[in-house]
Amino acid sequence: MTKSKQKLLKRYLPKTLLGRSLLILVIPIFLIQIFSTYIFFDRHWSRVTSRLGYAVAGEVALLTDYIVAVDYDDGKVQRVFDLYEQKLGLIATFEKSAKLSHDGQGAKIIPDWEEMIRATLHKELDNAIPYPYTVDVDFYEKWVEVRVEMSQGILNVSLPQRRLFSSTTYIFLLWMFAASLVLLIIAILFMRNQIRPIKRLAIAAEHFGKGRDVKSFKVEGAKEVRQAGTAFLDMKQRIQRQITQRTEMLAGVSHDLRTPITRLKLQIAMLGDSPDIYEMKRDITDMEKMIDGYLNFVRGE
Repeated sequence: MTKSKQKLLKRYLPKTLLGRSLLILVIPIFLIQIFSTYIFFDRHWSRVTSRLGYAVAGEVALLTDYIVAVDYDDGKVQRVFDLYEQKLGLIATFEKSAKLSHDGQGAKIIPDWEEMIRATLHKELDNAIPYPYTVDVDFYEKWVEVRVEMSQGILNVSLPQRRLFSSTTYIFLLWMFAASLVLLIIAILFMRNQIRPIKRLAIAAEHFGKGRDVKSFKVEGAKEVRQAGTAFLDMKQRIQRQITQRTEMLAGVSHDLRTPITRLKLQIAMLGDSPDIYEMKRDITDMEKMIDGYLNFVRGE
């Protein structure tokens, strides 16, 4: 990957640890959902739909064969239609001397759920019956109508949508997205709890770096975060001990310097007045101011 692409990628990546952690969690979940949905539709759903269409096509083919076998006898055909309605939920009628209207045949249909069901049923009917037919799928009314043109009329078969459509599609997608959402919420809460100690450690380090007293900081969180917190507290104690030792040393040195300066002042006072003595007094005064400044620094003033 080139440097320009790396810079572009870093620009759009989250800047916070929480954002990047969630990105690491969300991307695999999102990819799993895509692959699961693809496999489900490509294998399970299409296979189930094909088998349902195969069953319906077989029932329609059985009707056409029976009608031909009884030589279009109205009484016998009607009894079979009644049995189909009672046992299988199919409503069948026969229109004598009717012909199929092929208006609109071959028109382009936008692929959707309805077209997928239609295409599956078409495929199975092509293998089951030798007659011309049409398929009308109405998802709003939840009914499917198959019209078969036979030598003496048209066989109309109406069946409920559930005979061709598996409801496990919605259940699977709903369960998958709901479970992913719940897991994502749990992951967000868990990651926030894990990152909170890191934020507290950063705040404590910032306050200590500005010279403020850090008293409320506690070591908590995961093992690595606890190690970092313990290392910070050890570093804090070492720095404070070093500052205390240096301050005490500076205070001792400043205090010890007062003794010889006091002796010098007494000796100069006994020498009398002269221009050289005046300069020496001024130097001693400057030294006293410097020592007072050191002592004030030691006291924190």
